[in-house]
Amino acid sequence: MSTLAHQRLELSGLRLRVWLTRRTLDHRLAAGESILSSAAHARRANQLTSPRRRRTLAKGLRRVVADAEHPRRSLSSAVPVQRGAVLHARAGIERIVARLESDDAVALAGVAQVQLMLTDAGSPIFDPHPSGDLDELVERAELALSAD
Repeated sequence: MSTLAHQRLELSGLRLRVWLTRRTLDHRLAAGESILSSAAHARRANQLTSPRRRRTLAKGLRRVVADAEHPRRSLSSAVPVQRGAVLHARAGIERIVARLESDDAVALAGVAQVQLMLTDAGSPIFDPHPSGDLDELVERAELALSAD
């Protein structure tokens, strides 16, 4: 096998490994684990902090606030947001949206925390009996986004 073919195979394996372990990687990166821990950590960090992912996360947070302000009246397969918690945390959520949409650098741990906030079924955004408070989660993510 040529060197180029071997490199492509390794890259494909890395992509698959990152995709399969993205939730675990997100938790580790949100907790501040170094991107130097592995090639998978570094790849996931690049994905999370890309302009495209930042826009996607900002859009997701805007949708959460819109759903809280104007709940759907029809049947939907979407998990309903916890309106009271989201509306109470709206100001902080909107600051996170603004930060994600800006051209300013953001810290990886904060982006990973926002990713988990939007994708974890146990997130206070969605869970009626969460293990934590949405205001606190938003405040921690907001602080983590600006940490160096």
